[in-house]
Amino acid sequence: MPAPYAAWKSQFSPNRRWLVETMQRLGFGRVEGVAILRGEPSPVPVPRLYRIQRLTGLNDDRVEAKLEDFQLKDQVQRLFGAFDRIGSGMVQAIEVRDGLPYSLTMEEGCRP
Repeated sequence: MPAPYAAWKSQFSPNRRWLVETMQRLGFGRVEGVAILRGEPSPVPVPRLYRIQRLTGLNDDRVEAKLEDFQLKDQVQRLFGAFDRIGSGMVQAIEVRDGLPYSLTMEEGCRP
């Protein structure tokens, strides 16, 4: 499902911009232990980063990482939409592919 509108990095909070920049620097890998407070990712406690070094293809930095502002891809907007739905909690892992969020791992309660 595509994002409802075009959004730019500058339109988001400093914490959301921090996470976008972190994923761009990582390129391929996982961001583990991201606290979500009122829909906002928090850099405290500091998440753990696990980089995947690809043996085929490029591992170069994302072009957007050097830009002050750019239009965010649908995947980033969907990630922030998921944070809004979570409200407050902990995301165990965000899988990152090519600087973009690919999937989330979250704990769910078991109901009888």
